[in-house]
Amino acid sequence: MKIEEKIKNQLKIKKIQEMKNPTILMNENDFDIFKKEIESKVYNINIGNDPKYEGIPIKINNIAESGNVILYDDISLNSIFMNGLFENIKNDNIKVVFGLGAQGHIPTIQAEIERRNKLYIEHFPNDEPLDMSYSKHVWEGIGKIIGWCPFTAALYYFKWLHDSNNIKK
Repeated sequence: MKIEEKIKNQLKIKKIQEMKNPTILMNENDFDIFKKEIESKVYNINIGNDPKYEGIPIKINNIAESGNVILYDDISLNSIFMNGLFENIKNDNIKVVFGLGAQGHIPTIQAEIERRNKLYIEHFPNDEPLDMSYSKHVWEGIGKIIGWCPFTAALYYFKWLHDSNNIKK
């Protein structure tokens, strides 16, 4: 499916009229492909410092997976919403927590590492077992599961292990 078709599908699915700041998010490579796809359709896109498609801003960020086009309500521009959110958090005595332990991710990480250790043993029964907690690929998977940057998750997990004396000897 072409990028423009994906955008049009998103526009049909999403309730754009209810959004305060509708925004399209796509990968930089996809944006380059998209520009080439519609060079003959100058009326639909405004390419420049602030690209737009049918009046909707396009944000280019490689955090978006290649091939995905995301239409979302960019509330970061709406300080009233943010102020209201902070006020609600304060009034409702909601506690905002940061960290692997505080967010409850440690058991998830441990379960995923254990699952990967078992998979390695199943696939390579004659090899010496490896501790998959040192695998970049395992941390990429963990990052997706818990919504963290894989490197950051690994760094703080090993810090947690060290600080809590949970390091395997």
